[in-house]
Amino acid sequence: MGGVIIKEAAVIALPADIGMWEAGEEIAKQVEEMAKDQKDEFYKLTYKQALLDISSSFWQAAGDDRGKLQKAKLVEKNIKATAIFFNNDIATGDGYKCFFPNLALTNHSCSPNSSWTGKVENPRHLELRAVRDIKEGEEVTVNYIIVEGRFSNKDTRQARLKEGWEFECGCQLCKTGGEEDLKQQIRDLQSEMTSECDQTLDCIDWDRLSQLQRKLVQLVEQLSCAPLLLAREYQSLAHLAHLGRDEKVVERAMEEWKQLVDKLNIKQALKEYNVLVKKLEEW
Repeated sequence: MGGVIIKEAAVIALPADIGMWEAGEEIAKQVEEMAKDQKDEFYKLTYKQALLDISSSFWQAAGDDRGKLQKAKLVEKNIKATAIFFNNDIATGDGYKCFFPNLALTNHSCSPNSSWTGKVENPRHLELRAVRDIKEGEEVTVNYIIVEGRFSNKDTRQARLKEGWEFECGCQLCKTGGEEDLKQQIRDLQSEMTSECDQTLDCIDWDRLSQLQRKLVQLVEQLSCAPLLLAREYQSLAHLAHLGRDEKVVERAMEEWKQLVDKLNIKQALKEYNVLVKKLEEW
């Protein structure tokens, strides 16, 4: 766990708020600046079929309107590169959507064995690191929806992957339906916590929230994606325990978080840990 599999710098970078159609010309420009072998490999990658379909509809909708025809022509010119980029881009910590030639080849699994993270000194330089021991011959995988889909059930995950990348996941979790009960228990706890927070601040029982978060952490620890999810949950536990004035739980949460950070060996994770350490000292 924590070993670097690959380091890579972005070869295409666009502001995350750029419109999809406005991005086409810039994507094509940056693709042209690639080395020939990189460019050849880029055009072999998967693409969003829906974008190609929309491009075709532009011509039909344009009719004899010169302005619309000109726009349709521009869209068509860059549509293949645009469809490839938006099917393979990775969001970086500085607010950009980027393309990484080798990382783009990494397949999804709802129970991955690796994860990418931006370097502290340059978010557009990513490191792919193992989050558990990887057996010889085992495919290296990542979770495309680790943030929004971390506690989702199988049907929700499949729908998100179909919408975003147009494929159906066949990982072991999806085949067996594993961890569904655990994730349901986690979502139930989250609902309880939301209900507790849905009142005025002076009425919130911070000690109860801390206890619920501790139960949630214990459930997350049993998930196959635990190394990727626990840092956030330990952080939340430390915050809630502090508000509940339970220093023993704060210390335990910080200790467990630090052990995880040391195993993952990710500078960004250590930075986030140290930020909370400093805040707790100030408080």
